[in-house]
Amino acid sequence: MKIRIFAIIVLLASSMSFLFGQSERYPITKKYEGLSWNEFVNKVEGEYPVTFYFQTDSFPQIEMHVIWDTMSLKTVLRRNLRPYKLLASIDDAGN
Repeated sequence: MKIRIFAIIVLLASSMSFLFGQSERYPITKKYEGLSWNEFVNKVEGEYPVTFYFQTDSFPQIEMHVIWDTMSLKTVLRRNLRPYKLLASIDDAGN
């Protein structure tokens, strides 16, 4: 039986100063390399004013990779989720 996974990741900012330039405001460095998905989410949510929303019971075990010294959160999510055919979604305000 195939299980089709739908995951929506929405990033929310806590103040107006974070509405623009999201990619540059949340740099992801090599210290995130090799973290499991849950470790990655906990670390990002602990360091930045963002919240991840995803369907936990059907989300695959993913090891996160950061290939450059510093990458935007958006780029890291897209590169790591693409092989699983999952998409990172950011709202119209850039969150």
